[in-house]
Amino acid sequence: MRPLKLKMVGFGPYAGVQELDFDRLGSSGLYLITGDTGAGKTTIFDAITFALFGEASGNNRNPSMLRSKYAKEDMPTRVELTFAYGGKVYTVTRNPTYERAKTKGTGTTTESAGAELTYPDGRQITKRGEVDAAIREIVGLTREQFSQIAMISQGDFRKLLQAETSERQKIFRDIFKTDFYVMLQNQLKEKAGEIRGQRDQASQSIRQYINGVTCDEDSVYALDAQKAKNGELPVTEVIELFRTLLEQDRQAELALEAELAATEKELEQITSQLTQAEAYEAAKAALAKRVDEEVMLTVAFETANATLDAAQKTVPAQEKIQSKIAEMELLLPSYDELDTHAAALAAAQTDLAGAHAAQESAVKEKNNLTTEITGLRTEQKDLADVSAEKEKLAAQLQQLGDRQKQFVDFLSGMEGLTRERAELAKRQEDYLKAEEASSELLRKYEVKERAFLREQAGIMASGLTAGMACPVCGSTEHPRLAVLAEDAPTEADVKKAKAEYDRAQDKTKKASNEAQKRKGMVDTTEGTLAKELDSLIPGISLADGAKAAEEQENLLAMQIEGLNVQIAALTKKMARREELDILLPEKELLLRAAEETIAMKTAEIASLTAKAESSEAQIHVLRNRLAFSDKATAEAEISNLREESDKLRQNLKTAETAYNQSKENLAGIRGTIEQLHKQLENGTDIDTEQLQAKKDEYVSQKAVAMAKQKNVHASISANKSALEGISGKAAEIEVLDKKYAWMKALSDTANGSVSGKDRVMLETYIQTTYFERILARANIRLQKMSGGQYDLKRREE
Repeated sequence: MRPLKLKMVGFGPYAGVQELDFDRLGSSGLYLITGDTGAGKTTIFDAITFALFGEASGNNRNPSMLRSKYAKEDMPTRVELTFAYGGKVYTVTRNPTYERAKTKGTGTTTESAGAELTYPDGRQITKRGEVDAAIREIVGLTREQFSQIAMISQGDFRKLLQAETSERQKIFRDIFKTDFYVMLQNQLKEKAGEIRGQRDQASQSIRQYINGVTCDEDSVYALDAQKAKNGELPVTEVIELFRTLLEQDRQAELALEAELAATEKELEQITSQLTQAEAYEAAKAALAKRVDEEVMLTVAFETANATLDAAQKTVPAQEKIQSKIAEMELLLPSYDELDTHAAALAAAQTDLAGAHAAQESAVKEKNNLTTEITGLRTEQKDLADVSAEKEKLAAQLQQLGDRQKQFVDFLSGMEGLTRERAELAKRQEDYLKAEEASSELLRKYEVKERAFLREQAGIMASGLTAGMACPVCGSTEHPRLAVLAEDAPTEADVKKAKAEYDRAQDKTKKASNEAQKRKGMVDTTEGTLAKELDSLIPGISLADGAKAAEEQENLLAMQIEGLNVQIAALTKKMARREELDILLPEKELLLRAAEETIAMKTAEIASLTAKAESSEAQIHVLRNRLAFSDKATAEAEISNLREESDKLRQNLKTAETAYNQSKENLAGIRGTIEQLHKQLENGTDIDTEQLQAKKDEYVSQKAVAMAKQKNVHASISANKSALEGISGKAAEIEVLDKKYAWMKALSDTANGSVSGKDRVMLETYIQTTYFERILARANIRLQKMSGGQYDLKRREE
């Protein structure tokens, strides 16, 4: 980081604004700040450190102490630092918390601490926390580290050199960016621990597999199995034990399978005999039950037959109801026709009332329009001559306007003449001043020329020396030299005075020419205006012309205003006439429309009256023919009849279904009874209790054999799974042991934990190398400074 410019306002001992341009010191990167005690050296350190980190350079000064006690209440306190880092330029501005004068009213208020950082691309951040983080990221140092290595105040560098390894290590970590080596050390240590954990986990898995071994207590291998659980056998012997137990269980499983097969065969024979005996007993019981059911179904069949006969007798009544429904449905459209004629009658009556009202309205509108058109025609006739009157007044207005413009132009010319006369007077005054100045310079020139001529002898005498011939008399002796006056002008003075006079004379001539030109312009303008005035108001002098012209112009303006009022009134009348030209045809159209409406409504009334009478006749005929008042009542009656018919038909259908079902049930039970008789013809009674006891014995034998088989199968499954797990984990442990050996050695080396070696971590070794390079470069400068008497060496312990 190289400071470029520092600006302090109301900071420390500086009551005002103080700027330091470090860029003028060059770019070598090493600056020395010296001065007497109290000269402000530490303030510069404080300002730079405060701008970067928001703190002073020393631990005995806090930011609240940085405001100048000499600053006025309205003077702010802030520090602005422009610095370069990595080839880019940044600007940071900060202010501490301090008391300042209020912008409004009296008294003081607290100004909160603030910060602002401007990046090379112009981007800005203004939050203190964000600025602190950004500076830390850019510079790569804390305030303490910056004070020790970048900006060294008095004896602070000695603290860095004499610091312990752990403290110096933190500083060098940020300077040399060695945190990656710390990460490598930690990752190696973590990786070694991870592999060790995997190896321990694999060993724990093997112990869990061994604890899961199953072995019968009566087995000759029970003692070895217990030793394996206690961890008293090596893994290879444990694997062999598991294989032996698996073979023993497989032989036992085969024997149990043969025993179960024989028991199953006996059970099948006894089960078959029991099934036949149970079937014979069940058939006898079923036969007795089905005989009782036959009696009940016979009674039900007879009842269903009687119900069916009764339902079949209602068929004629159903046919009669259906006939009546058909007749009523044929008349349903007539109800719609009745409703249509009723609606037509109501609509005709409504339309008839509307037609009468429209006819009355049209008659009234016709009368009103007739009266209005008569009045409008009279008004149109009265406005027939308006255009001619307006044209006559417009001609008069044009004449007055033209004459008024002549007077306005004349008055404008008189104003121009006044300005030209004023300009002429100014030019004449300029000429008089120039002529006066020229005369004065001529006088001065003539005086200097005469004085110069008078002093020519003295001038020549001042140039004579003994032995030199005089340019006038030729004598080489000069006993009485002419004396030159002290204020005698030189030839250069005379030429200068002549040049000044000549310039003044030129200026006088130019002023004279300009005045003469202006005089000609005034004379021309006066002649032109005099002719215009004589044509407008004969016999009036130009001096009185402006007043007379203004009076005439005002009189004409009044006349023009009066004509404009009259023309405006005529314009309104013309607009009204134009309006009448449009309005009268419209009103006449409305009148014809009203007459047509009256004729149309008269015909419409006649038509609607005939239509209403026809509808009334049709309604009367339909009322006499229909039994019900409306279609809804007729439909309700049809619905009731249809419901009654459906009920009778459903009763018949239900009776037929019940009869058929009863008949089918009776036939089915009789067939079942016949089959049971045939089944019992070849059967005999058997002692089922003896067969059941024998079956129970074989079932018990089968359960015992299956339990043994289940236990053996479980033992095989458990021991087989354990054997596979132990074999796999043993191979895994072998791989992990090899991997852990070289990873542990690498971690110990990087972290300085190799026994018998110096305990130097990888980061410390890298930092030591960098530090030795720094010392080597520093000793080149130190030896020059000390004449080869001193150099720096690193502590080895």
